[in-house]
Amino acid sequence: MRPMWLCVLVWIQAAAWAQTDPLTLTPTDDTYLTPDTTGRPGGRGERDEFQIYGGADGRQFRALLKFDLEQVKRPPTQALLRIKAWNIGRPKSTETIRCHALARAWSQKFASWDLCLEDDQWVNNGGDWDPIAVAGCNVTTDMGGEAGWWLEFDVTPLAQAWAMKQRPNYGLVLMLEPGSEAQVRVRSKEKGGDAPQLVLGWNAQIPRGKGMVPGGKLKPYGLPLKLEPVWVTESLNAARVGQAFTQKLSARGGARPLTYEAQGLPEGFTLSKEGELSGTGTKAGRYKFTATCTGADKRRGTTRLELVVEEAGAAAVAANPLDPLSGGAKPEGAKKTEKPAVEEEE
Repeated sequence: MRPMWLCVLVWIQAAAWAQTDPLTLTPTDDTYLTPDTTGRPGGRGERDEFQIYGGADGRQFRALLKFDLEQVKRPPTQALLRIKAWNIGRPKSTETIRCHALARAWSQKFASWDLCLEDDQWVNNGGDWDPIAVAGCNVTTDMGGEAGWWLEFDVTPLAQAWAMKQRPNYGLVLMLEPGSEAQVRVRSKEKGGDAPQLVLGWNAQIPRGKGMVPGGKLKPYGLPLKLEPVWVTESLNAARVGQAFTQKLSARGGARPLTYEAQGLPEGFTLSKEGELSGTGTKAGRYKFTATCTGADKRRGTTRLELVVEEAGAAAVAANPLDPLSGGAKPEGAKKTEKPAVEEEE
């Protein structure tokens, strides 16, 4: 027979779960990526909608969503992603929205077609995701217009893996099947009552909507996952004998934080774990070495670099007496040329 205190504890715990069963979460971040927004913060995370588009030319708009499951202590028996499509345009007889697990950290403030964070990029432009779909949901011609539809995806296996810490929670990406031409406009978390939802259930049965497609029925889509850090630094500045040298080496991707190390550096040089190559050369020469960048998940990316150490008195550029740009005299009668201005891109 159970002690009274244990029975009370079990009852309290069961009551606590009953109060939040099912549990509805709203996104901490949501945004969408478009091919024409690159090289800067995406600027789409504060809008009251996100868009999932397909174009005849193959262009796509892809939506990103992230939910915080840190307070979820046991895996749900059901997990449904629900999004409110307020406008669905130009679907063919049936179009499928795919749902995939993202494979890299991102933020709605900085995510764009090529950026995932302020100081990091997607390895594959347009986002990095697991090619194996989690789920899908169909949109059809009778959904066209602004009637408003809740679209649902069964993401139970993924939510269970997140809750059990078996898989990092980087959120989800929604996109149309290749070749689709539908335009789906969805209310974002900024829209309040119509915000996306992740509904988790344990004992309560969550009603399932129409049009849901099991992930196993969808063919893999996307590039193979490359979770190793990818080197950005491809070449080094020249160093001089007897002069202090420093240069930051960098890689992108991988699981943050990244750490750096090198093998085969010339005498007088070191590489810090933050990627700072520094030192003072003692002997001129060309020195090849191997640099390794390691992510928090122990995945590594390596590269071969060459550090050129020049003699202390070596001239960077030899002056040509007939070339005014190298410091030499200007030929008699030569016309003065103006350097064209470079227009800054907005």
